[in-house]
Formats: sequence, C-alpha cells, structure tokens
Amino acid sequence: LLIKHTITDVDIEEADQLIHEYCMGLIKLYGLSCVKPNHHYATHTTTLVSNFRPLHDFWTFLFKQLNKVLKLFKTNNHSGGKLETTFFCEFHCMCQSSHLV
Repeated sequence: LLIKHTITDVDIEEADQLIHEYCMGLIKLYGLSCVKPNHHYATHTTTLVSNFRPLHDFWTFLFKQLNKVLKLFKTNNHSGGKLETTFFCEFHCMCQSSHLV
C-alpha cells in the first residue's frame, strides 16, 4: 500500500490504521516484550510518506548510499566480533583523514 508509485491521503490513513492494528495485535498476542525498535519505527512511516511521498522514491536512497560506503571499508576477512572493530578503525581513519583535508 505504501510503496505504490502514486499515493493518496486516504491510502496513508489506511496504512496508518493497519500498522496500528498490527502493532496492537502483536502486543495482544505476544506481550510487550516482543516489540522491537522496528515496530516503533513503522509507526512513523506514514508521517514520512505524508512529508516526502511517495515512499517508493526515497525509501531506498539512504540504504543504497550506506551500502556504497560500507563496501569501501576493508574487512580483512575478520569474523568472530573482529569485524566491528575493523569497521570502527576504518571509519576512524576516514574521519581523521577528512580533518586533514
């Protein structure tokens, strides 16, 4: 509903209601402990669509840009928790380099 190429205010209101019903149903079935940050973020989706519509046009932009940046980091085939350290070191070096320019 929200990823259509054209969207109306009625579509946005319907989507908001459906997201609300889904979250309330989830809590009713499984309790508050099952609620994750993504469930909360979903409740803000209709506001984003209202402001920047349609969702299809802007939703993937940030993720594509972040993937491009992440692919530039050297991981040196690290695993077992070392990957995060490698990413941080690369990020830190990149930040330090940007201060020099």
